[in-house]
Amino acid sequence: MVMTHELTPVAPCNPPAPYIGGKKLLAKNLAARIAAVPHTAYAEAFVGTA
Repeated sequence: MVMTHELTPVAPCNPPAPYIGGKKLLAKNLAARIAAVPHTAYAEAFVGTA
């Protein structure tokens, strides 16, 4: 089976925390947002902004 797909160029985006340790500045805001939403688990989507 041969799959052929055309790739569509996309514009680069800026990360929410652009440098190592950048989330430290966002920590209070992130903690408040996480606490405001009922949940049973949390997964680090950006794996430490990697």
